[in-house]
Amino acid sequence: MQAVILCGGLGTRLKKIYKNKPKALIKFNKIPNLNKIINDLFEQGFTKVLLLTSYKHEEILNSIKKNKFYKKIKIIRDSTYFGTGGAIAGAKNFLNHNFLVILGDLFISFDYKKFFLESIKKNYKSNIVVHPNSHPFDSDTVSYDS
Repeated sequence: MQAVILCGGLGTRLKKIYKNKPKALIKFNKIPNLNKIINDLFEQGFTKVLLLTSYKHEEILNSIKKNKFYKKIKIIRDSTYFGTGGAIAGAKNFLNHNFLVILGDLFISFDYKKFFLESIKKNYKSNIVVHPNSHPFDSDTVSYDS
């Protein structure tokens, strides 16, 4: 099982609070969120984790080096910053046929393995997890109908 973590965003909305810290390295319970995601993935049975970085690449790299799973992680730097789609397209030679994409600033307790395996079992071409929020004006939104 392979997971791709996008952690190259500029963090423009959080800069007021966290200055120049990458969003993925904001700490919750004294651990950078990116490390929590990585730990959750490996503990749930994922065998490959690919980090796609750009902004503050070195800072992210230095944080990940302290992770117990560091040697199992492949890191690709998008030096031209093509955004989410461009980063994934640029990593196509490293992607399995089926892979899970996670945003590196996602703070959630989630059964990634169950979601991933269920998506494969049902032969979905793609699958997405969304949740309601009270601030759609400053966050990404998804529109849907019945």
